[in-house]
Amino acid sequence: FRPRTEKAGMRQITFHVFPELITNLDNRIDNWRFDISPFEVEFNSGDKFEFQLLPQFERLPYPFMISPDVTIPAGTYQWIRYGLSVESATKRRVVLNLEVNIGTFYNGTSREVEFDLTAKPSHHLLLGLRAERTDVDLKQGKFYKQILGFQADYNFSPNVSWANLIQYDNESRVLGLQTRFRWILKPGNDL
Repeated sequence: FRPRTEKAGMRQITFHVFPELITNLDNRIDNWRFDISPFEVEFNSGDKFEFQLLPQFERLPYPFMISPDVTIPAGTYQWIRYGLSVESATKRRVVLNLEVNIGTFYNGTSREVEFDLTAKPSHHLLLGLRAERTDVDLKQGKFYKQILGFQADYNFSPNVSWANLIQYDNESRVLGLQTRFRWILKPGNDL
């Protein structure tokens, strides 16, 4: 439900529920989740704010190693997480996105923070910094996951661009680089 409004600089308010249900071949429920947004607002500036409820259920038929030192026992688990996100409008020269999710998780708790900062010093250059960290505290132990990334894209013209991404995560301990040069010779033919 997405009514439009003219109050307090708001453009549109959104209320949504996205359900997901997964069953096995015997039609037994293995997993369900709801993405519920009781309140999301987009302002006339293009900035957004959202609050989410994320209830979830999972049936683990076998123990699940979620981290090298932490294994979740087989069984059924139900939890709920709460999310808050703030996004600045993509039309700005500096764009900030912040998302926080906290709540229960399997037989413990989880806290996730995601931060994106994008700078557009010119129409040709885009620089981005991304950090994501999840802290998990379960009965079987504690662990964290962290991803750090840097993006540098340059558009020489509407038909020629060069995109670069450097990323590191604490689990694999690998620093990865992806680079892509794209030349659109004519629509439908890229090099």
